[in-house]
Amino acid sequence: MEQQSNFLLRLGDLLEHGYSLPEAISFLSTQEKQEKKVRLENGLLMLKQGFSLLEMLEDLGFDRKLLTYVNYSEQYGNLPHALKEGGEFWKNRIKDLNRLKKVFLYPLFLVLFLLCILQIVNYVILPKFSVLLDSLTTSVSPTLILLLSFINIATYFPYLIIIVFLTVTFLYKFWFCKLLPEKQRRVIIAIPLYGQIQRLLDTYFLSGQLSSLLSGGLSILDCMELLQKESRQPFYKFIGEYAYARLLQGFELEQVFNQQPYFEQNFGSVIANGNKNGKLDKELFHYSQLLIQIIEEKIALYIRFLQPIVFTFIGVMVLVIYLAVLLPMFSIMEAI
Repeated sequence: MEQQSNFLLRLGDLLEHGYSLPEAISFLSTQEKQEKKVRLENGLLMLKQGFSLLEMLEDLGFDRKLLTYVNYSEQYGNLPHALKEGGEFWKNRIKDLNRLKKVFLYPLFLVLFLLCILQIVNYVILPKFSVLLDSLTTSVSPTLILLLSFINIATYFPYLIIIVFLTVTFLYKFWFCKLLPEKQRRVIIAIPLYGQIQRLLDTYFLSGQLSSLLSGGLSILDCMELLQKESRQPFYKFIGEYAYARLLQGFELEQVFNQQPYFEQNFGSVIANGNKNGKLDKELFHYSQLLIQIIEEKIALYIRFLQPIVFTFIGVMVLVIYLAVLLPMFSIMEAI
């Protein structure tokens, strides 16, 4: 997806510098390897045959999240800006995802390795110590008993992880996927930490799309009518249908979004202020840019918060393994 984001960024930049769409794609194809070059040339043929850029990118296998930025802007908004905005946004999201992977993947490997060591300690080393301790008349200290009990319980952690993984997979496939889009979103935003990021992402996307469409001359009602046709993202299709119905009933746009739990609480206030000033498209654009900064800050905060917790847990496990070997040895030495 990073390559797709970079492609959209470069394409948007070329369009801003006066290239036509076929010229820009043709130029970018010269910088690709043979396989991708052939695919882009096939895409150019699609454009010449009357297909849209959106249909061409779909045929090339672009991610649907990236395609959403192209969907409306190709006909109603600022296409170069939308391409650069979408490319830059998802490029940053990929960087954030890679940072999170670095936070968890290496510690996860260490945890799995330490769990394997615990298995060896519990089933190979400790039984031999137990035989020696039983042969001695000295009593075992409560600390050692507690430690041995903890290690015995910890050896079941891998099975617990497998059970949790299978349970989550089962619930996702046979329960979550069958929920209506709005109910799926309610479940997601209820997840600690991640739910807050999802609410910010949805508010950012909708405010950015509305800004682009309004600046292209569409009315609020037209924007919601277009959202109803968003088949690639069922949740936004639901939002479009809901908002369109409420607008026809006489509700103001800010009232519509004040009643929605899926977006930031101040979203309605931003819309109301933009309507009051007659600059709704500009206010929504600046609001979307502010939300990007907040998302970046939130993700950075979560990483700073989670890193020490993960490594503290690993440190405790190392200490437990260390004590599990040393304490029985000290008990045996004292008995002798």
